Amino acid sequence: MGVSAFIDNRNTEPNTGKVFKLTVDTLTVPDNTQAVEQTTTFRLNGTIRQISVKINNNDGNATATIEIRDAAGAILWTEAAIAENATAVFQYNTRSATDLPLALLCAGVITVGCLASGDPGASGLTADVIVWGD
Repeated sequence: MGVSAFIDNRNTEPNTGKVFKLTVDTLTVPDNTQAVEQTTTFRLNGTIRQISVKINNNDGNATATIEIRDAAGAILWTEAAIAENATAVFQYNTRSATDLPLALLCAGVITVGCLASGDPGASGLTADVIVWGD
């Protein structure tokens, strides 16, 4: 898989231990395939505390729904209508309605899925997803 990992030994807040950054494969939804979810998987034993998603400027102005699922297929987190040509950041424990309600505990194979809201046009829709945690 095209997942890259970065381990940072600096603490982002007291007593949190090591911090990791996983850059997930770019998920691409080609022209006329908006009804087909694009997915990638990676192995993770840890806690996700932040997710950033960047959606390209696409010809069809399609938005994206991003899901993170555990090894059994249960949805750990989902966010719909992430705007095109934008980056959205979702963090744990910020008391914002749009952020992660909980830190996501993960063990084993994790699936990240992307579904376009409509036909993204000839440009396709790309979602760059980065997860941070410890």
